[in-house]
Amino acid sequence: EGLREQLQKLRDACAALQQEMSEVEGREKAEGAVSCKRGDALLELRGRLEDMMEAVRRSGGASRCEVHDTQQLLDFADVWQKTPEVLASLEALRQTEVQAWLEEDQKKAIELSYQAFLQRCKELKLGILPDEESRSAASPELSAFQIDPEDAPAVRLDTYRDS
Repeated sequence: EGLREQLQKLRDACAALQQEMSEVEGREKAEGAVSCKRGDALLELRGRLEDMMEAVRRSGGASRCEVHDTQQLLDFADVWQKTPEVLASLEALRQTEVQAWLEEDQKKAIELSYQAFLQRCKELKLGILPDEESRSAASPELSAFQIDPEDAPAVRLDTYRDS
């Protein structure tokens, strides 16, 4: 298999990964909820892409730009895949039951972290925020899609309060 064929397969695998991510985001948008298991469908595609990139890298004929672009896509896919889990964790910290056990400065820090996270997700287009058209004009502030209750991580709250 020549370098040209390897590069074409690499490009095709990149396109397939991007297409799968786009389809997952489309389903999430239609449902109004993000899935903490959003990356399960991507595991095989990512693995195949990593293998192809390594083969192209070993062949020595690929430009650094092509390998770099592929690595950037893989890094983005990794962050994209983990984003709903981080969102779920931050939202769990914002729950009333948890907030009742926190000091004011802790509550403020959690809220600031949550808003900064949402802003960064918007900047990076990580797919957990409704687009501008679907966001209510009455509520223009950043707010994320809900976490799919079917696969939301369980949160356990251990309390240790001095009496």
